[in-house]
Amino acid sequence: MDKQELIRDMKQTFGGAGLLTIKQIRQYRKMCPNSATKFLKGLEYTTNGKAKYYFVGDIAKRILEKKCGGSS
Repeated sequence: MDKQELIRDMKQTFGGAGLLTIKQIRQYRKMCPNSATKFLKGLEYTTNGKAKYYFVGDIAKRILEKKCGGSS
């Protein structure tokens, strides 16, 4: 799967959302809370109250980095 396919899949899974919360990312990646926090460390996010929202493009890039053994 390439970056665009990952973005499309995440958007389809979450009703077209271009921003995802940690909870949604955990659900999509089937991760425990601690792993999700480590996975997202260093990524830009925006907030709405207490919730942090991460851009699907950044998440897709990170997934591919981790899959290919890249750092970050």
